[in-house]
Amino acid sequence: MARSIIVTGAASGFGEAIARNFAAAGDAVMLADTNEAGGQRVAHEIGAAGGMARFQHTDVADTRSIQQLIEATLEWRDGIDVLVNNAGITHPPLPAEAIEEEEFDRIFAVNFKSVYLLTTRAIPSLRARRGCIVNIASITAEHPRWGQSVYAATKGAMISFTRALAIELAPDGVRVNAVAPVASLTGMTKDTLGSADPQARRRQIEATIPLGRLGEASDIAGVVTFLASPAAAFLTGMCVPIDGGRSI
Repeated sequence: MARSIIVTGAASGFGEAIARNFAAAGDAVMLADTNEAGGQRVAHEIGAAGGMARFQHTDVADTRSIQQLIEATLEWRDGIDVLVNNAGITHPPLPAEAIEEEEFDRIFAVNFKSVYLLTTRAIPSLRARRGCIVNIASITAEHPRWGQSVYAATKGAMISFTRALAIELAPDGVRVNAVAPVASLTGMTKDTLGSADPQARRRQIEATIPLGRLGEASDIAGVVTFLASPAAAFLTGMCVPIDGGRSI
């Protein structure tokens, strides 16, 4: 029987690659994003390839929008087996004092409050299915770069939440894990690199990664798929670095 999967931020980047992996394995994937055109494109392409996917326009920082996503998923699939909290935003490299309070609130709302909102509303169905959660954090949480203080803090909060929730949900058979990617080749990387000299900044980052390159969406999607599979049945509370060796 096909599992029911929710992937946020699924219209591009990591989320798109993760959704395609699940669909290729025969799972039914609910794609959530604010990017209507991108989300519909991914859903259409998955369907054209013989997979099962639907798109739900979702603002992950909005309680009502999250509730509509849960209701649409349960109406379509009558349950949730896997939740992937992937949606996120960043900011250009800036010192902490240069980030306005409004921007601070927006980044925390999208990167962390959204995880709380969606996870807590999905828990009843995940309990019933003995499902699992995979959160997309960042290596920046534990190995920050200059100018990424607020973004790093949101991902640190996500990792702490992952570990605490894994303890809470373990008696119900629900596993909770995270992955921590290094800077990767997605649209969000443009913000990470900044605008002064993005190619020089990219070379600088690559020089800190032992495997000598930025990550790719497929790198992250493969590990997420594994963590949501029976092969990872005894893993919970983990944060897996996907960083080409940067953390060592």
